[in-house]
Formats: sequence, structure tokens, C-alpha cells
Amino acid sequence: LAVHALDPERIETLKTLDRLYGLQEDWWNQYGMLEKLLERLTGPERLEIQVRMGRLLEQKLGDPVRAVETYREILVTDPGRAEVLDALEGLVRAGEAAAEAFAVLEPALAESGQWERLYVVREALADHEEDVVRKVEHLMEMGRIAAERLDQPIRAFECYRQAFLVDPLRD
Repeated sequence: LAVHALDPERIETLKTLDRLYGLQEDWWNQYGMLEKLLERLTGPERLEIQVRMGRLLEQKLGDPVRAVETYREILVTDPGRAEVLDALEGLVRAGEAAAEAFAVLEPALAESGQWERLYVVREALADHEEDVVRKVEHLMEMGRIAAERLDQPIRAFECYRQAFLVDPLRD
């Protein structure tokens, strides 16, 4: 676009191009504009750009692994950012880069004491898991969370029972 050639350094020019590329559904060029904006912005506005980049990677560009990395970077600056936690949870539930998303999501939820949410997300991960050893590990950890963090011994027992049914020979 000719506008970009005139003044590629102006933030307002980049924001206009960002909007235009979005309207045209030209996701790669929109992502490129967001990268350029990211280099020039600080503070809350920079975080908003990062969130948009993560969403673009996840929803339009088909790159959930890079989206997870972008979300991880955001959580370093803003550990409790709800929309990022929600996006990571969505990736786990959808089974897209689930292990990578969970590796970022788990410590954030644990640090903020969101034990019920962590239990539910781990349950979704266990439901998708085909590897018996990892599935049992998830169920055992769910049992530990239920017993120690949620004070729900019956729920914990059910997790341990399911783990036994999945792999009765495991210690």
C-alpha cells in the first residue's frame, strides 16, 4: 500500500494498515504490522498487541505452538491476564498444542490458586491423552488436587479409581 511507503515509522500509519489488512482478511500482512507496532509500543498497548498476535496465530494463521509462546511471553509481564488464560485453556480443550499450552497454563493457575480450574483443565488433557502412562499421571495429579487443594476426598478417590482402571498394574 502506498500509505506505508510514505511514512512506515509512524505508529498511526501502522495502526491504519493493521486495520486495513484485517478488513481484507490478509492475516500475514496484518501480523507483520502488529510485529512492527510491537517494536514501537510499550506498556498496556504493547500487551494488547501481543494478545492480538497470539489470537491471529491461533485462530487465523494455524500456528498454535507460536500462539502458546506468545501467550507465555504475555504471562511473564501480566501473570493473571484472563483472556490469555482462557486462550490457553481453549487450546488444551481443543487438543491443539495441548501439552505446550498446559505447560504454560498449569503454573499460572497454580500460582493464582485456581485449583478447580486447574483440575478441570487437567481433566480435559487426560480425556485427550492416549498414552497410558501420561493419562495415569494426569488422573493421579487430579486426585492430589482434589484431596489436597479442593478438600474433596471422594472426588480424589474417583480419580485414583480411574487411574487404576486405566493401568491396574501400576504402583
